[in-house]
Amino acid sequence: MPHFLFSSLLVLFGSSISSLLGFYTTAMKAAGASRRIFQLLDRVSSMAKSGDRNPDGDVELNDVWFAYPSRPTQWFLRQWFLYYTYMW
Repeated sequence: MPHFLFSSLLVLFGSSISSLLGFYTTAMKAAGASRRIFQLLDRVSSMAKSGDRNPDGDVELNDVWFAYPSRPTQWFLRQWFLYYTYMW
């Protein structure tokens, strides 16, 4: 009986350690991804600032097509239309 108890505890302990290691791996991936996101949010744009005033007028995009260079035959946007009315 003590041998069975020891084996059961060993399996329980091993599975707990395995679960913790899987969680640690996931947490480290999330930390790396969040670091990259914050780098992108904190970067300074290389484009010249166009002014401090608010936009006035509407924005319209007609028949937009886009594919990533790595997958030129798979369209991400196909015949996409957007019309935005500025309401302030």
